[in-house]
Parts: sequence; structure tokens; C-alpha cells
Amino acid sequence: MNPKLQNLIQCQRNWDSNQTIPDDDLALILEYAAEPPQQQGNKYFNILVLHNSAAKQRLYRILTPNDVPVENRNLQPQVLANTTLVWTLPQHQQCDDGDFSNGLNEQFHVGFHSGIVAELANNMGYATSFTRCGPYTDEAWISWLKTHNLSVEDHYSFGFALGIGYANTDLQHNIDHVTGHAHEHYTRHTPTVTVIK
Repeated sequence: MNPKLQNLIQCQRNWDSNQTIPDDDLALILEYAAEPPQQQGNKYFNILVLHNSAAKQRLYRILTPNDVPVENRNLQPQVLANTTLVWTLPQHQQCDDGDFSNGLNEQFHVGFHSGIVAELANNMGYATSFTRCGPYTDEAWISWLKTHNLSVEDHYSFGFALGIGYANTDLQHNIDHVTGHAHEHYTRHTPTVTVIK
């Protein structure tokens, strides 16, 4: 597999927090984040950019694939990256032709846009990670927003998080550097790609 592609599709779960993304690189990443592809000017999401370690730690503690949080089982270290972008879904969509939110439009646009930003970051030499797990309750998410004085209406629900930064080269990419938990790798299933000539 092409090494750049391998880096893009693997999910980095540990980070070197002693390094900082240079301002020029971060500015380009955030320019891409601020200008998503749009269909007819509709806005389906907002984005939070997290540099604050305490904010990332709090988010880390509420993102879990389980319905009930388990003590010391924090499984989303992707958000502990040097910089973390969080796509959020507003309570009301901004569409000139009416509010036609059905959940599918938002998730499509979040996924498409985050992929563009991830590819840019990888081409710049950064490791990336991604998660759609959590938060374990709506109340936990609202509490996290309020802790950081963020608008509940603008960031009504968690959509997706993309971590960008420097990998911890002392660990395999799937090891949580906080708990030591090794995230399982399953048999990789890929789509059938058919070319019609």
C-alpha cells in the first residue's frame, strides 16, 4: 500500500505533546476547515478547534462507544492530538430553501469535509485520527459545552472529531498513550471497485 495512503487511513491514538504545529501550517489547515464544499450555500455543521489540553481531556473522558461510561475506560485518545477539530451539528440548519435536516445530509457533509481536511494534514506530514463515538449521553455533551462557554444551539450535537498532530513514535499507532489500551484491529474489509470502460 502507498505509505501516504496508509498514514491517511490509519487512526493515530497516541501523540507527542512536546511538539506544536507551526502557525503557518495551522493557518492553512484552518483555512480548509473554514471553507467546506457546499451545496447551494447550505450550512450543515460548525467546527470547534481545540488546542486547550484541559478541554481535550474533558472531551476524551465523555467519548465512549458504550451507553454508560466505565471508569478508566476512556477509548477515544484521538481527541488528545496536538490540535483537534470537532464537527458539531447546530440545532437548526441554515438553508436558503428551508430546513430539510434529516441527519443524512449533515453526516454526509461532515464526513466529506473532514476527509478533505485529513488528507491536507497528512500531505503536510501530520498524523491524523478520527472518531464518531460518543458522547455517552446528551447531558455529558451539553455539560462539556457549558464548561467551555460554548453555544448549545450552535453545537447541539457531536458529529465527528479529527485529531491532527505529531505521532508518539515510541508506541504503535493503536495504543492509547493514557491507559495503555491497545485498540483491536479487525480483518480489513474493503469495497469492490469496478471500472466500467
